[in-house]
Amino acid sequence: MTSSNSILFSEEKKVVKYNSKDNNYEWELDFSHKVFGLSRVDNYVFVTTYSNWGKSFSHIIDFENGKLLWEIEDIFYSVHIVGEILIFYNKKKFFTGVNINSGKQIFSIKAPF
Repeated sequence: MTSSNSILFSEEKKVVKYNSKDNNYEWELDFSHKVFGLSRVDNYVFVTTYSNWGKSFSHIIDFENGKLLWEIEDIFYSVHIVGEILIFYNKKKFFTGVNINSGKQIFSIKAPF
């Protein structure tokens, strides 16, 4: 198991990766909407933002370099990563699979319940 000295945190419209060992910011990423969700799975950072009009967006960021890979106007629920496929349950009650690096949709199936 490797240990990381990096900390992710968010401000109102920004996400920052801070290196506590070197006492510096490795990257900062600004968003046009307010950040209300932040999590990390493997080398991917998931950021959820919302607009003043009630629209929600999910963004995928590369953890190492802070590059925004893609974004979608949806919220990810129950996230799973299988190879290069991100599978999530969305607010329309569909299980959707997308290429995690490009955001290209591979499938979308209505939940049976």
